[in-house]
Amino acid sequence: MVDREMLRRYYEIVRIPIQLHDETGLAEDFDTHGFKPNPANHIVQGLLKMNYPISYTVSDELLECGVVRIKNSNRFLVVGPSTNLELTRSQAQNIIAGIGQPQSRVNELMRWLNSIPNYDISRFKGNLCFLDYALNGQNHDPVQVPYETQGKGISSIEMDMDYEQHANRLLEDDIISCIEYGRPEELDRAFTKLLSDNKNVPLIASTALRTYKSLIVMAIGIASRAAVRGGLDYDRMNMIVEHYLQKVEVCESQAQLSYLFRQVYIDFAQRVALVNTITSDSLVVKRISKEIHSRLYEKLTPTVIADRLNMNCSYLCRHFKQETGKTITEYINEVKVKECMRLLDSTELPIVQISALLGFSSQNYLHTVFRKITGMTPNDFRKRKSKV
Repeated sequence: MVDREMLRRYYEIVRIPIQLHDETGLAEDFDTHGFKPNPANHIVQGLLKMNYPISYTVSDELLECGVVRIKNSNRFLVVGPSTNLELTRSQAQNIIAGIGQPQSRVNELMRWLNSIPNYDISRFKGNLCFLDYALNGQNHDPVQVPYETQGKGISSIEMDMDYEQHANRLLEDDIISCIEYGRPEELDRAFTKLLSDNKNVPLIASTALRTYKSLIVMAIGIASRAAVRGGLDYDRMNMIVEHYLQKVEVCESQAQLSYLFRQVYIDFAQRVALVNTITSDSLVVKRISKEIHSRLYEKLTPTVIADRLNMNCSYLCRHFKQETGKTITEYINEVKVKECMRLLDSTELPIVQISALLGFSSQNYLHTVFRKITGMTPNDFRKRKSKV
């Protein structure tokens, strides 16, 4: 007996479309106001020809869809679609064509799909596992079936890694933090090493190029969210994402995609850095700001900056205060604390080492400045990440 009330309540919580099927066809659709026909029914056709307790696939448009079979019966759940990114119009048009619906329904499909909460593939798999346990009392591992090879007599599918693991390797914390904290100058060095260490692309789509495009699309989504956390305007972010998604589609080689991957990350990091730069028309203020940002890992004081710019220190301090409303020392501390936050987020460096790297006179002084600006200690800031 399938607990339909549990499924209704579960859908209300997670908002991923769930359909119960039996030997007669669709028994119940728990997303009663969703798009009909649900594209998931088309996407999972190959999965239904296999006998995995839990299986899932990712379509070329990056829709995540899965099947959970009810043990000792012919019934099964179709779960999805879900996606980790907002759907573009070109993707929606492809989906509409694939399920044989008129293009006049594109906007309707986009509204529905973009109303479904975003789930990365790991969380989507987690939902499948929960449903398997709740309905069957089982703990099966979900099997990923490459979308284009569904239903073609594959007896077993062995993969070296799930594609989200590969994406995570491409998007290590230090690279993401360079966007969130506006540090484009750090990215080139990181990319040179990272991309050279990730030459093998796992099979998740019909071709290696399609696979790489899928990875880049996911990478753009992750980068965009980091940029918004860093202060980039949400609407502006969406415009930038749409621009780069169009570029992804016209790339014809992995080399082009690798270049685009690097370009979009540096672009987002530069935009975040620009958002967080002091806004002033004063050339002197801009020179001071540039000097501070370029020498974060040195001991900085107004006197040191004045000497480097060959200008009078008293004049610099007075002018900077008049233009920005804050002292040079306050601005130095703000910029250094932001870099400290980035290092706390993206590395395991001890706080005492971070303090020395950033040129603070002591760890205690870093604690004092950090608490004054953020309201918490560096240690509390680092701990809060593990609780998210």
